[in-house]
Amino acid sequence: MAHTTYLLFLLVWALPILALQWLLGWRKLWAWRRRWPWAVLLVGSYLTLADSLAIAQHIWFFQPALTLGLTLGNVPLEEALFYFLTAAMIAQGFVLLLPASLTPPGSPPRPEAETPVH
Repeated sequence: MAHTTYLLFLLVWALPILALQWLLGWRKLWAWRRRWPWAVLLVGSYLTLADSLAIAQHIWFFQPALTLGLTLGNVPLEEALFYFLTAAMIAQGFVLLLPASLTPPGSPPRPEAETPVH
């Protein structure tokens, strides 16, 4: 179990929040699915790159006995996953806080937004 310690703590920390977001707001998250994943990809990649530089400069390190041993460059997979899951929770949270009247670009207009023809 030691090699999965970091991963297990990470999943116990993040998955309940992500599940709750999807449980409560799946329609809105699905409607915006062409937008928010790009933010997750951009932010997660940036933070993983910054972490890689910090690890290379010996600013911090990870206990090999607590990780799977898989890496993206010099960044443990669990650490990169931490950044991407964090970015997902934040991006999805912002989407869920958008006003209901705001629709994603390219979506058909909402029926109640249309003006009746007389």
